[in-house]
Amino acid sequence: MQGGASYPAVTDKNIYSLLIARPQKEEQLGISKILSDIDQKIELAERKKQTLNNLFQSMLNKLMTGAIRI
Repeated sequence: MQGGASYPAVTDKNIYSLLIARPQKEEQLGISKILSDIDQKIELAERKKQTLNNLFQSMLNKLMTGAIRI
């Protein structure tokens, strides 16, 4: 799609002549819901990871200071 010999470039006209596929509204909504659900799962996993990390640090501190003995 590039034109020109000394400075090949893609022009606006080249871009405007392209056909770009896009899903129907219902499919867009379905995709949006799936991505939203995935975002929620990621947030839940990150909170769980942070909670477990906090528990680990707390337990490690208690073990190292002798507050808890094994």
